Amino acid sequence: MDIWNLPRRLLNIWIVLVASMLSVCIKALSTVERGLISRKSSAQRVLKDTPSTSFLKNASTFVKSDPSSIVKIEARPAKLSRTIISQIVAPQFCDQRGIAYGGAVMSWVDITAGIAAKKHSDLLVVTASLDSVAFAAPLCEGEIVNVRASVNRSWKTSMEVGVRVEAENPISNVKRFCCHAYLTFVGLKSLGEPTQVPPVTPETDSERRRFEEADARRNKRYARRKEAPPIEPIKIRRSDMTIDTPSSSSRRSSIYNGETSRPTGKVVCESYSETSRIVFPGHANSAQVLFGGQMVLYMEQVGAIAASRHAESLVVTASIDSLNFIRSAQIGDVLTIRAIVTAAFTHSVEVYVTCETESGITNDGYLTLVAVDGNGGLVKVPELICESEEEKVRHSNAWKRRAQRLEARAALR
Repeated sequence: MDIWNLPRRLLNIWIVLVASMLSVCIKALSTVERGLISRKSSAQRVLKDTPSTSFLKNASTFVKSDPSSIVKIEARPAKLSRTIISQIVAPQFCDQRGIAYGGAVMSWVDITAGIAAKKHSDLLVVTASLDSVAFAAPLCEGEIVNVRASVNRSWKTSMEVGVRVEAENPISNVKRFCCHAYLTFVGLKSLGEPTQVPPVTPETDSERRRFEEADARRNKRYARRKEAPPIEPIKIRRSDMTIDTPSSSSRRSSIYNGETSRPTGKVVCESYSETSRIVFPGHANSAQVLFGGQMVLYMEQVGAIAASRHAESLVVTASIDSLNFIRSAQIGDVLTIRAIVTAAFTHSVEVYVTCETESGITNDGYLTLVAVDGNGGLVKVPELICESEEEKVRHSNAWKRRAQRLEARAALR
């Protein structure tokens, strides 16, 4: 019996030894995995908790604090960053009249600019700011959109990218200018720290002009940030989210003798709009950060809802004010976007939009949308009735913002 049991005992001993070795291997792998996860989490915390608008300010501190980190990087010609994206304006990017959404256009702008910044720096890049954009002409369904971008100038850790958008008729090949934009990108190390980017060498006259003008635009951005008031969440809420109350219904359009008469005024809370989004991998870059253009698209969609609720008509985005990305949104974050009308002009409205995650507000901005009918004709919008002090302050500053937009639009002509 002992002889017959000997192989079985050896087998048991062998099984115990193998199990012990597997246990040791699993523990070792777990230790390595925890180390990798902690490194990834720390990188995400740096990206998530460090305000993007402070990247440019912190960049100089980052370089000065460690002189050994300063490495002489060879300058690169501006032409090496040139990027072109062309595509057909498909129906999903357009409204009921076949006009491309402004947010969709800005999404293409951000992607093209990001590619140009990556070409120049060979780094991970994130959008730090977007200058104000005025749309000179619309993009229509079926047309070809050509988006061109190149790096105008770079500083220690940041780059300004200029973008030009043109529409092309696929039948006549006639092209027309739609808009241009300037975006600031920051180069990042693998752990999310700002790092040096190559200088830009302008070669042509137009490149030298853009190179010199970029510094003036940068100074204006800094000045705007200093003057900008602290961002606060929108406290106003829409009281009639599901049904019309008698008071709100009485302010809406009424039919008399076959003609539509517009209401004399509408309160701010009637325009309040809110939506939530989850950041999916398809909307994020290689650093797991939501594309800035995608965030602008979300903001424009909610802003258009607020504008149409006030105007009671179709709306078209005319301009987007400058945006600063205070903190980034990561994959898996829940975005909450809120919008209200802050001013009503004859045929247009100004909308204030905020975007926030669980960590706090990511950015805010003002959009101008024009009220139109089904044929593209202008529609007169109701007056805006401001009740709270918060509403009155935003409304009083709207005229200054409008003057700046009109000045920017005049420069396009």
